[in-house]
Amino acid sequence: RKDVLLVLIAGVLAGTCLGGAMAHLVPERELRILFSLVILWVGIRDVLASYRR
Repeated sequence: RKDVLLVLIAGVLAGTCLGGAMAHLVPERELRILFSLVILWVGIRDVLASYRR
């Protein structure tokens, strides 16, 4: 299990660095729209999942 944890930590660190670097390349307005769409998608997915229970 420890090897899985190390891989997860490495993935989180790499994803954070790459995501931050990519966010600097996207204009602020488009980045706000993208984050809004992601948050909306996650919210809809969670609401639909709660009805399926």
